[in-house]
Amino acid sequence: MVGVRLCVFLVSVLILAIPGCLVLRLLRLPMTECLALSAPVSVLFYVGLGVLLDAMSLRGVAPFAMLASVLCVVLAAACFFHESSSCALLRGFVMRWWCRRKGADWRLCLISVVVGVAVMLVLFVIPLDGPDSFLQVGDNATHLNTVAAMVAGGSFSTFSADQYGAVTDTVQSPFVLSGAFYPSGWHIVVALTSFFASVEVTLAENAANYAFVAVVYSAGFSVLIQRVFKGNSVLCAFSSFTAFTCAAFPLRALVVHQIYPNIAGMCCIPAIIVLALFSLGGMKARAGGCAFVRCVCACLAWRSIPSSEYRVRRGHGGGLVYRRCVCS
Repeated sequence: MVGVRLCVFLVSVLILAIPGCLVLRLLRLPMTECLALSAPVSVLFYVGLGVLLDAMSLRGVAPFAMLASVLCVVLAAACFFHESSSCALLRGFVMRWWCRRKGADWRLCLISVVVGVAVMLVLFVIPLDGPDSFLQVGDNATHLNTVAAMVAGGSFSTFSADQYGAVTDTVQSPFVLSGAFYPSGWHIVVALTSFFASVEVTLAENAANYAFVAVVYSAGFSVLIQRVFKGNSVLCAFSSFTAFTCAAFPLRALVVHQIYPNIAGMCCIPAIIVLALFSLGGMKARAGGCAFVRCVCACLAWRSIPSSEYRVRRGHGGGLVYRRCVCS
């Protein structure tokens, strides 16, 4: 049974790593970053592929897995050609700039992942009643139904998410055309894990959650710390033991609240921050990147606060301060 759990976990890690690693390597990122930052790119790859297949009226996990595998082979061939070709078009100034960048220390990333795997093994995997045990509440039941619908032949599109099976009638499904928008990246990873490992969706769910928290979050956190505190190896090594010191996330979020798609997205945040900084010109442009991120967050916060409940005043530092109004 331990061997089965390990195999399912490794399958989930490979699903999260392969497409994103190939895409980032094609962009000439260092190999350490390609592996550590691959998860959000892989999820984006799967989400886009799901939308494409749904537009082509191809549903079910088998066509999805087949096309994803073919595209990964094409990406691998493109990476090989890119690495070996001396064509000036492929090796332009931008690509040479990416290639010259010194990558993160893979040993520090490995330490962070090992610590994450060990911590979550003790706090999450071992306390489970069984490898396929799951939380029987509304949110998780809905997510499991969505994954089961994908495996049974449903849509993988984030614009047609459905919690009912592919073959249903009016008696079984009160809403025959029940597909609607819902971010389905986590669901696709779980469905692919269930398909490739030939296990139940509940076991695949636990394996995917373990992979997101123990590997994706740890690796992304390590690369982010290395980029922010470049040259300070002692601090970067110590940070491997501090990624899980916050009780709210990921520990409490995983074992208490258990809103798994949200947890998966939050685990990808360190990797997304590093990729965003790279796209904005590297860590030398982190001031501009931070200003850009603050502007986006401010716009989102302003848009999400109802005007009838809050009013705005200017603080001492020139910033905006939200105060709750007692309005009827």
